[in-house]
Amino acid sequence: MIKDTSSVAKVCLFNKNALSPFNVGDTVKVTNVYPKVFQTRKQLTTCPTSSCEFVADNKVNLRNEDFGFANLDPDFSEELENTLPEEIVLTDFTDVDVYICCDNAACRQKKYVEGECPVCQRTSSSSKTFRVNFLFKRGEKKDLKTTVFKSMLEIILQEELIVDDKEELI
Repeated sequence: MIKDTSSVAKVCLFNKNALSPFNVGDTVKVTNVYPKVFQTRKQLTTCPTSSCEFVADNKVNLRNEDFGFANLDPDFSEELENTLPEEIVLTDFTDVDVYICCDNAACRQKKYVEGECPVCQRTSSSSKTFRVNFLFKRGEKKDLKTTVFKSMLEIILQEELIVDDKEELI
């Protein structure tokens, strides 16, 4: 959640921006975010060119009413401090897709559709990426489905993955 002099908004941070040790009341400068509606809730979200940086101790006064919308948002309803992570066990993969993607950083490796990037309409790219659909179990729940993209798999495995075709990935 972020507040300026006029309002309060939910901001979704990804990748390096999400790893910063933010605390309630910190003053940050967020650039290159855009408005989005996700599951009927308005929010600001980041893109590859977004940045989030700490600014000098210029504290913003937070009031109880600033947190009002958070009570209606499920993302803020769970207490995470004392929650232990559940073990997730990957049980199978159901599909692998290696595809040509846009190499423009702002397009976030969008898959080419009919020979062009759906975001910037670029028609030439030598970049490839992939996604893997997994089945997993968590506790007693089995056959749950998730999709993991290259960037997340690299974070999990802590290594760069260079893949040219499906068989190589499998």
